Amino acid sequence: MIELHCEHFKVIVPHDYVLLSRVLSCRLWAFEPTTSTSTSWLMTYSSIEKQTPPFSSIGLATSSDGHHWTKAGKVLTRGAPGSWDEGGVGRRHVVLIENEYVMFYEGVDGKGVHGIGLATSSDGTQWKKDADGPIFTARVGEDAWDNGTVAAPHVVQTLDGSFRMYYVGSNDSKSESAIGMAVSEGRNFRSWIRF
Repeated sequence: MIELHCEHFKVIVPHDYVLLSRVLSCRLWAFEPTTSTSTSWLMTYSSIEKQTPPFSSIGLATSSDGHHWTKAGKVLTRGAPGSWDEGGVGRRHVVLIENEYVMFYEGVDGKGVHGIGLATSSDGTQWKKDADGPIFTARVGEDAWDNGTVAAPHVVQTLDGSFRMYYVGSNDSKSESAIGMAVSEGRNFRSWIRF
């Protein structure tokens, strides 16, 4: 698995690969497919669609060596008008859970409110959004530090099989933001409790 970020990043790869910090775009995520017959690396990235208004989508790139990448196209885009992610999808984190790729991604609605959604894939190239909408939302209307936005998910599995999600949250005036943590209800990565 490789995770790349634009600034101060740590790269974990098998072999002696050297990777540049700005291969395609900021906030990249790359992984080696689990099938033994595949020789490709897969990487997700965000891109801005130049429409009015502009919105972001998630693309895929492939590489046979981890150095040279070819864009394979869009794999996840904004939802239909009126949906929780109609304003676009962007920052994401992909985790392999029981032989299935799970993408925790940031979506934004038509009013600019960000939430965290889920998409799954058996091969890392074809993704399907969860039909139930976001799995984690801002505490709108509550007196809480993250009552305006939740975004930028990063999920790790713990030794007992449960998950922790680290995210960026902000208040409703967007004047303050911080990093929060939520824990899954057991192994259910669709249900979260703030810590």
